[in-house]
Amino acid sequence: MSIAFIAGPLSGLFVQPLIGAVADSSTLRFGRRKPYMLVGSILCALAMLLLEFTKYIASWFLDRESNAVCNAMKGSQDYLYPRVQVGARRPLAPI
Repeated sequence: MSIAFIAGPLSGLFVQPLIGAVADSSTLRFGRRKPYMLVGSILCALAMLLLEFTKYIASWFLDRESNAVCNAMKGSQDYLYPRVQVGARRPLAPI
């Protein structure tokens, strides 16, 4: 979980200086920064639209065996729930 929290700042550590150097040396007629902001905004909007399809995209990389492992782990986490709710969550579990 901590890798997910550090991924944004760590990628920004490398990407921001790179894009800044490229933008500083560009001589486009729209300006030095505007084309990069436009392209970045479009890429961010497309990435946000792809969030709707993450389950489908993740299925490309995960096989069915990993789902079985996840289900087995869910079954072993009964200690997280009060004893009364375990039966409601898993009807076949002995109370």
